[in-house]
Amino acid sequence: MDTGEIVEKVPAFRIFHTSSRILNPLYLTPLAMLAISIHVSMEVWDGLRWFALYSLFSTVIPIADLITRRKMGLISDWHITKREERIRPLIFGILYAMAGTVTLTLLHAPTTLVACMVTGIITGVIALLITLGWKVSLHAMGNSLLATLLFLVFDLHNITGAKIAFIFLLALLVIITGLSRLIIRAHTLFQIIMGTIIGIIIGVGVFGAFGLF
Repeated sequence: MDTGEIVEKVPAFRIFHTSSRILNPLYLTPLAMLAISIHVSMEVWDGLRWFALYSLFSTVIPIADLITRRKMGLISDWHITKREERIRPLIFGILYAMAGTVTLTLLHAPTTLVACMVTGIITGVIALLITLGWKVSLHAMGNSLLATLLFLVFDLHNITGAKIAFIFLLALLVIITGLSRLIIRAHTLFQIIMGTIIGIIIGVGVFGAFGLF
């Protein structure tokens, strides 16, 4: 039994392996976008309708795509650990986000939701370009982006007592995501840090370009 096999039998390793699976950005995006959709809509029901449409392009179709690829043997694991297997899913992810952006724009969705979808396009393009020659943590990139979007949408930079707990939870999400990916040896520390920084820059950059803060 080598060192890697011993480490994988440690309870702490199993805990972080589970947290890594749970904290997949594909799973967390619907929760974040539900909150954002309702927050930026005039009525709750309007928010739910926008959320359903947004989720179709950001979550439902991408997950269906991954399930199909997994069944066809085109990817060897759900997290697409092998760098060379990430290219096609990323390309299709970009196309789904582009289709979502066009649809939301034509239906006059709240600008915030359009901006969020645009972050998906840019994230996909940057991840694709990096993947062609290197490997970055998509978990860290995706969850730091989600944390940034929530931070900006809910105006958390104007800190009040009630918002401190929310900020702490967002920071904890980013930290646990990175720590989990590091401990299960899915990425190096540098790959995780780079993914986190890129996600934050994308969120701030796109929202700034849309004049949303």
